[in-house]
Amino acid sequence: TTSPSGAEKMCKRLIGRRGSNSRCDTPDETSPSHHHLPAAKPRRRGATSLGWPKPKIKIKSENGKVFKLGGLDYEVSAFGLNSNWFEPGANTFTREPLVWEAFNQMGVESLLSFHVHVRFNGKYFGRFSLQEEWSKDALERNGFDTSSSGYGPFWKSNSGIGTNLRFGVTTTDLPVVYELESSKSKQDAAVQALEAFTAGLAGGGPVARSKYLFDAVNLPQVINYLAAQTLILNQDRCTKNYFVYRDRPSGQWSMLPWDVESGFGIDRGLGGVPAPDYCILACDQWNSPLYCDRNHVQDLTVSTPWTLILSNYSLGTSSGVSTAGRRLLRSDVVDRQLLQAAAASGGALAEIAPNGAAEVGLKLPLNSTVPANAQDDQTLLGTPPTGANGTYNYMLDAVLSFPRTRSMYMRRLRSLMDEFTNGRLEGLVTSFYEQVKEEATRDNAKWGNPGTPLRGYQSLTTEQLPIRKQQLYNTFGVDGPIPLIPDAQPSSYRLNLGSVSGDAGGYVELVNPNDFAIDLSDAKLSGAAEFTFAKGTTVAAGDSVHVAADVGAFVKAKGGAGLYVVGPFSGSIQGPAASVSVQSAGGDSLVG
Repeated sequence: TTSPSGAEKMCKRLIGRRGSNSRCDTPDETSPSHHHLPAAKPRRRGATSLGWPKPKIKIKSENGKVFKLGGLDYEVSAFGLNSNWFEPGANTFTREPLVWEAFNQMGVESLLSFHVHVRFNGKYFGRFSLQEEWSKDALERNGFDTSSSGYGPFWKSNSGIGTNLRFGVTTTDLPVVYELESSKSKQDAAVQALEAFTAGLAGGGPVARSKYLFDAVNLPQVINYLAAQTLILNQDRCTKNYFVYRDRPSGQWSMLPWDVESGFGIDRGLGGVPAPDYCILACDQWNSPLYCDRNHVQDLTVSTPWTLILSNYSLGTSSGVSTAGRRLLRSDVVDRQLLQAAAASGGALAEIAPNGAAEVGLKLPLNSTVPANAQDDQTLLGTPPTGANGTYNYMLDAVLSFPRTRSMYMRRLRSLMDEFTNGRLEGLVTSFYEQVKEEATRDNAKWGNPGTPLRGYQSLTTEQLPIRKQQLYNTFGVDGPIPLIPDAQPSSYRLNLGSVSGDAGGYVELVNPNDFAIDLSDAKLSGAAEFTFAKGTTVAAGDSVHVAADVGAFVKAKGGAGLYVVGPFSGSIQGPAASVSVQSAGGDSLVG
């Protein structure tokens, strides 16, 4: 707590008028159970949550890093206490810690989050989810280089309007709608870097959009992030609720999750029917693996008695049949065709479905095909769309707009499906329910949260998880009506060794000769070069991945060609005589 003299002010400040009948008592100055932090200031946080009876709280120290959170080997200057008073569907009282742990197990960069019993001024205040915030220390814990030469820029997406990585945000507005988390003294350089990145994602840079992705984006990280978000159906993430970080040594950008309370998305109460409009789980505007691209936007178009607001959509369900009370908002687009790309090495890619489907010969509905104009410079086509029609994410749209990167992402999504939907997620949900059910019942008695812990648990285990699994395998699998996701990766496959060179600091090229994309997550390169492939490292059919000693040096020397590069490896590659081998995560020999 704060010091006794400030305790009553703290309680009143947090509860405010909505909690005027709640009691604030002053703690005993000499009590050993109180850790006095006079400079710790609380405030209510959030937007919609400002109207909740139970507040979301941020506590920040004016004395720097003074808070020690269990599970971290560093101290922090601020943390959140999230109330989880309202959730999509039946309240589970555990969504945020659950999502963060699911992400952690999937290899997505994650923050510390756990349930806490909170007392203010000696009185029970409720069950909250303690939430670590992104910081330099959190980045380092998640494997990023945060040395003085390697830190930043690090931006938080704040506005939900201009922070979907769209191009054209002015130099003046950019540091207002985004929030710079890295050094403020380097803001001008950070703004320039983000401006260049958003222009490149739109095709307005010196390199074609499809090739720019391979130079400027940490593709294994972003693909793994995107696949995990899709698997658990977290829909509140296209235009906000994420951070982007540029690693200076490599020059590549990563996307990090934030504010995950909408994870395990659902659109109904336990035993209920889908919401008539915001049908998150029922309609493929939100449940599609292509969510956050230009045809699967985050927000609704609203009809009023006077006009249709924001954009023009036709209606239908994910099965293509319009039904009353269940509306899919689908862009009215023309037929799409594939712009066949050449492999970065100059050879032709193995045949990929010409419309972006999981396999050659399969057809997709119009809103799921690859866009024919994906390679165009979007910055020449006018101002980015606003309103609901513009609520997609420009980086994720770029990844999903090209057969090469789309197939890489779909392969990783299938891997996570096979690993987590056969009981593992259910076990995780059960574990968190058992942890929180008694405390959540007590919290419910104080705050009157909608629902009960048991109903929330049943909603996840009997509705959200099985429905989501069915969608991914049966609707979006190769035999479904929207065949985007491939079959399971064969248990046995081989890679070919391509170029082995001492150029650009040294690199090893591995070629996927198969007619399917492969997932190399946790595979190991050994010999003259030692490297473990990050989760999300996937290679399209007929494509190559280059493992470099210095990713930044490799991009500087060979950038613009669309070469796929990961790293850095340890060891030394002096020339083609270097000996290397590759083993899968299960220990099978892939090369060598």
